[in-house]
Amino acid sequence: MQISSRFTVALHIFTCVDTFKDDYKVTSDFLAGSIGTNPVIIRKILSQLQGAGLIKVIRGTGGIELMRDLKDISFYDVYQAIEPVEDGDLFRFHENPSPQCPVGRNIHALLDDKLKAIQESMETEMKKYTLADLRTGMQKILAKEAYRWTPKAKCFRSLFKRKGAVHMEVKDYLKIISEDIHRTIVATVDDEGLPVTAAIDMMDSDENGLYFLTAKGKNFYDRLIKREYLALTAMKGEDTMSSVAISVRGKVRELGYDKIPELFEKNPYMHEIYPTAESMQALTVFQIYEGTGEYFDLSKKPIERASFSFGGEIKKEQGYFITDECIGCGSCVEVCPQSCIIPDEVPFVIKQENCLHCGNCRATCPVGAVERR
Repeated sequence: MQISSRFTVALHIFTCVDTFKDDYKVTSDFLAGSIGTNPVIIRKILSQLQGAGLIKVIRGTGGIELMRDLKDISFYDVYQAIEPVEDGDLFRFHENPSPQCPVGRNIHALLDDKLKAIQESMETEMKKYTLADLRTGMQKILAKEAYRWTPKAKCFRSLFKRKGAVHMEVKDYLKIISEDIHRTIVATVDDEGLPVTAAIDMMDSDENGLYFLTAKGKNFYDRLIKREYLALTAMKGEDTMSSVAISVRGKVRELGYDKIPELFEKNPYMHEIYPTAESMQALTVFQIYEGTGEYFDLSKKPIERASFSFGGEIKKEQGYFITDECIGCGSCVEVCPQSCIIPDEVPFVIKQENCLHCGNCRATCPVGAVERR
């Protein structure tokens, strides 16, 4: 018998929430950095804890709120939330001992009371300890290590900041588009409902979106005004295996002329195209103010990908996910080209930041435990 690591992970979560609540927004990504596991696993455990009424996961702004005082949550409460025992029995008995065998027909009578006593003893011990004990113990440990864990210290923050561009902030993705790549391919839709592409420079970005300009006499301008929507892809790299691509789709709005001087200052080559103040009057600025994006880096091994949203758009969880129907057969692990399936526990977990979305896992699973969202 072995209680899974989900129990200790849950205790770790509670300790992190209590320790860092005043200094950080404790999200699943933050917790994954401390615990050293995938955020998908963290989110599943958070869902179980919330279902048991122990926490509340705050949607939108993010964060976790405790629903009881620490002294009122015992180890046993956490255990019950994370490791619910079937029919109330910790020990699962083999189902069909033979009644024809003298041992088989009496094995229950021999073991039942002993196993029950062991279970009750363990549960009694679990009820003795509360999350308040964890707080007291952690405070004593951290008091001794104060020089190592000052919450605002850079060395401390770096512990929870995962390496790689997939964990950047939204403004960083947009900055890569406008500054590092700059030239993008933009798609709009014409009056016949057909896609039309154009090469458009993204000339600036901030936390509110991307900015570009066009001339009001162009068909591109007309399509933006009529549809108020576009999709774009920005790509850099010498070849396929060194490429980084960022795609964005979202809503656009016309800002007019006021931002033109600022964009010309940041993009001085525009003076060669529109050299006079009079010629610049043909231009207008658009902002991509709300949308979603996808980052994809083929230069990393395994590949890295991430999704993001801005301007109030809700980021939808997309990709392949292994459900509780998983039987742990390992067939998906064998066919994953990026080795991004974690088989530590059943159900297995797909590391979304390394997944190609090839669909091999779904096609191979013998019980249909892999779903596409």
